[in-house]
Amino acid sequence: MKRIIPIVIVASALVGTAVSRTLVLKNGSFEDFDPNTGIPISWIEFSNTLVSTDVVADGAVSILADFANGAFAGAFQDTVSVSGNTRVFQRCLALHPSSDPIPPGGAGTPPTAGIKLEFFPPQGIDPAPPEENLAFDANSPVDVWETVSLNTVVPADTTAARVVLISFEETDPNGNPIQPINGPVYVDSVSLSIDGGANALVNPSFESTLSGNWNSFGSGGSGAIRNQFEVPADDGVAVLKIGGDFTAGATQEVSVSAGQTFDLSAKFRSRSTGTPPNGGPYQHPAARAGVKVEWIVGSVPQPNIDIVPNANPISGTTNAIDSTDPTDVWIPLTIDYTMPAGSAALLRATILNGFGTGSGKVYYDSYEMVLTNVFDGSDTDADGDEDLHDMALLQRAYSGSGGGLKFGGLVFDHDEDDDVDDSDVSFTLSRMTGPATP
Repeated sequence: MKRIIPIVIVASALVGTAVSRTLVLKNGSFEDFDPNTGIPISWIEFSNTLVSTDVVADGAVSILADFANGAFAGAFQDTVSVSGNTRVFQRCLALHPSSDPIPPGGAGTPPTAGIKLEFFPPQGIDPAPPEENLAFDANSPVDVWETVSLNTVVPADTTAARVVLISFEETDPNGNPIQPINGPVYVDSVSLSIDGGANALVNPSFESTLSGNWNSFGSGGSGAIRNQFEVPADDGVAVLKIGGDFTAGATQEVSVSAGQTFDLSAKFRSRSTGTPPNGGPYQHPAARAGVKVEWIVGSVPQPNIDIVPNANPISGTTNAIDSTDPTDVWIPLTIDYTMPAGSAALLRATILNGFGTGSGKVYYDSYEMVLTNVFDGSDTDADGDEDLHDMALLQRAYSGSGGGLKFGGLVFDHDEDDDVDDSDVSFTLSRMTGPATP
C-alpha cells in the first residue's frame, strides 16, 4: 500500500518565504537499475525506455525515451496519496541531442516530450467512520415533532459529507421483517450549519420535489417520498415520509473541509392514526430513526497535467519541450501544482515522449517531486523526520548562494531561490528531529 502523507500546514508557500518540503519520488536520477534489463528501480517503463550512459546530468546514467520505439515512450512511478490544498512541485532535466533531435510536427499534434503529473483514486485514505444519532424510537411521543441533532467536527481528509435521514428496521435471521410491522416516520425542517453558517442543504423542508437534491433509498418497497396530506408540516406544507418493512431514508451530499464544525438537526414525527406500514405509530421496540452523516474522501482532480498543449496549463510551469527547443543542453522542466480544495489523489510522476513519428531521442535525468508544508523541515525520504540520512544528503546538495540546484537540492531549497545556501542549511538544521522511530 502506498504511503499516505498527512497534511499539516506550517508555513506560507509564497516565493521568498521559508517553505518546508518532503521528497516523495524515489530514484529520480535512475542510478539504481536492474543490470540485466536496464530498467530503473521503482519505475515502470514502456516502449523500451531504459537507462543510458550516452549523456548524463547527474551520476553515471540517465534514462532514454526514443521515438524510434513507438509514438509514445516513457516511464512512470506512483508516489503517495495526498488530499486537498497540498502543493506538488516537480523538477526534471531533459535533453534532445542534435544527432537525433525531436522532429518538427506535421498536420497533427507535433512530437513533444516532457513530464506529467497524473491523478488516480487515493490509496489508503479511508473515510472516517459514520456518525449517527438515532434517537427517535417507539418511546417517542406520537403526533408531535421531536428534534434529533448531531453535532460534530469534520474529520481529517474529508471533503464531502452525506447527510442521511434514516429509519432503521430490524429483520430476522432470514432477512424478513420483524413483527409487529412499524408505521412510517415523518421528517421536516432539516438543518445543517457548517462553521455556524446558513443552512447548507437544498430543499430542507421538502417543499419541492426530491429529484436533484434528496436521494431516496430502501428495498422491498421501502423508501422515502414527499408527502403533503398525512401530518401537519413543521415548516411549509410538505414533509418527508419514510416507510416500509425495511431500512430506508433519503440522503444529500454537501462539500465540507476538515476541522469545520458540523451541526445537523431534523424534526421527526409519527402518527397515531392508520394501520402499519402505511400509517399508525412507530411502534417496534427495535426500530429507530434519526440523522446520520457518512464522511467522503475527496474527488480526483481533472484533467491530468499533460504534455498535450494546453491540456491543463499552469502559470509558471514549463513541463514539455519540442523541436523548437535547443539541442545538446539540459532543459529544466517543472510542474508547480496545488491540489484543489475538496480533492484527493494518488500522484503519478511520468516522463513521456508523445506523438512521435519514428525519430528523435530524449534523455531525462535529475527528476524530483516534493510536497511543501507536509513536514516542518527537510524530509528527503518521506519518513516524517529529519535524521542523519537527511543531513548527509544536505551536504551533497549544498551549492552556495547563486550556485544553482544540484540533484537532490529541491527538497532543501526552502526560500525557493534555486540554490541550497546558508539560509537553507540553517532552516534544515534548526528542525532536526532524529529518527521518528528508533
